[in-house]
Amino acid sequence: MEQLWAWLKAITALVIILGFLETILPESAGLRGTAKLVFGIVLMAAVLQPVLELVHLDWARSLSSGSALESVYSTSFYAYDDWESTAARLQAKGAAPVLRAVDDSAGRQLEALIMTVQGVEQARVKLVSEQGVIEAVDVTVTGDGITGHKIQRIIAQYLDLPEERVAVNIEAGGAEP
Repeated sequence: MEQLWAWLKAITALVIILGFLETILPESAGLRGTAKLVFGIVLMAAVLQPVLELVHLDWARSLSSGSALESVYSTSFYAYDDWESTAARLQAKGAAPVLRAVDDSAGRQLEALIMTVQGVEQARVKLVSEQGVIEAVDVTVTGDGITGHKIQRIIAQYLDLPEERVAVNIEAGGAEP
């Protein structure tokens, strides 16, 4: 909470300073417009600094190496070591729903592909994935005259997996591979 408070105080101070600088600008339209643009960019950069730290865009330190700003960043809200683990957790949590949706979509695509094999009446696919990488596939098919090896080979080739990682279970009168 102290870090958030320090960040809010810094933003407030920056707004006050930028407001003061804007009031002392000459009335020249071109200069005032350019200055407002620069002030806006500076304010946006200050507001977005915590987000930039999350995605490892450490441009503030690289621009100010050896300056007083570096010591402020290293001891305040912007401490890098704490943010690295936080960023990794946020990335994993944020990616989880997307990866589940991709796995579901890939499973439905595989089921549709398997349904094109002659003799298949129904197909259920379960993907086993780790961090978005498909590790194994478990397939259950029902129908007559199904060759499990053919289905195993089709799925392995489609997903670029070794055939050993594709398990095919056949129900209702089919023959095992």
